[in-house]
Amino acid sequence: MNDTSNFVVVSESVQAIWESFKHPKDTLLPTQITEIEGQLSSRLKENDFSTTRFQFRMLSDGNAVLNTINLPSKQAYDAYYISGTCDGANPSNSGYRVVFDPSGYFPVKSNLRHCAYKELDQATNGFREELGRGSCGIVYKGHAEQSGPVAVKILDRMFQDNDKEFQAEVNVIGQTHHNNLVRLVGYCDKKQHRLLVYEFVRNGTLASFLFGALSWYQRIKIAVGIARGLVYLHEECSTQIIHYFGLAKLLMTNQSHTKTNIRGTKGYVASDWFRSAPITVKVDVYSFGVLLLEIICCRRNLLVMDDGAGEKVILTNWAYDCYTDRRIEALVENDKEAKNEKKMVERFVMVVALWCLQEDPSIRPTMKKVMLMLEGILQVSPPPFPSLSSSIS
Repeated sequence: MNDTSNFVVVSESVQAIWESFKHPKDTLLPTQITEIEGQLSSRLKENDFSTTRFQFRMLSDGNAVLNTINLPSKQAYDAYYISGTCDGANPSNSGYRVVFDPSGYFPVKSNLRHCAYKELDQATNGFREELGRGSCGIVYKGHAEQSGPVAVKILDRMFQDNDKEFQAEVNVIGQTHHNNLVRLVGYCDKKQHRLLVYEFVRNGTLASFLFGALSWYQRIKIAVGIARGLVYLHEECSTQIIHYFGLAKLLMTNQSHTKTNIRGTKGYVASDWFRSAPITVKVDVYSFGVLLLEIICCRRNLLVMDDGAGEKVILTNWAYDCYTDRRIEALVENDKEAKNEKKMVERFVMVVALWCLQEDPSIRPTMKKVMLMLEGILQVSPPPFPSLSSSIS
């Protein structure tokens, strides 16, 4: 049973075989989703699950409907409720799923809005208020008439795919739904302009909190939440998504890897990128390992030591030295809570991070195993030396 109350049957290799959320019968739970062609049927009695006359369906045209059926033939009668979320002129704006919102509502989620560049220019007041920037582009705050506050990312040209690839990626990513992921709500692909529109997160960026005054237990909660989000992208979406800690890339159902230009945020990029090796979800595992060390230590990956000489040290190298020299406390020397949880730091976090940072992708664990190790469900053995110095960029 996962954190969304989805009952999942897994194989010995921790691969999902069956999920209750994908086979609803007569009930939806909070955060549960009904996809296109999905349906619910009423039952006869509380203890009798025989199908009766009432149905709820998500149709292929984007409408959610309520209707009755002829019991002997199972023929559906005309709907007595239609959501009106079918856009015949622009099918990309039609509904594609119903989500049981925790507040008790059942909003029909529409596909991504295709925005005009002028619309986003106006929404951001000429791209005036910058929220942050990274290797993929700059993010600005905006206000959309239909959805309220948004974050608009202008992609750098080097990260722009061809039209079909970009369209495929944003459409699939726009259909993701998880509590630990910021939702993509729109995009622009007019001529040379490539922009992504996300829901606005009022609490700020991870970096603004990570190197601030968060407690040890708050940081661990964040780490587990990020791991759960990556597990969702890697294993629970209909199309596997590599996050890249900056941009996302799709793996079709018949793919296990892809070859593409270097993507991702500097300092979090695995060495896989520089060896002309096939890119798999294991690049995310590496990036998560770097981020996990930052979460543990409240330090950036490239740090300047306070030794008078201003020597620059790569956090991942220093962390492994501390681990092998049995000086774990040096990593959290200013954190009383963490120092009191030395075993937890070493066993459930430090070792997990160093397993993620292995140079050989095949040695890195899956994000599902990483999550289980963080939660203390799987035991963790000591990691081999990961050749860290050659894998940081």
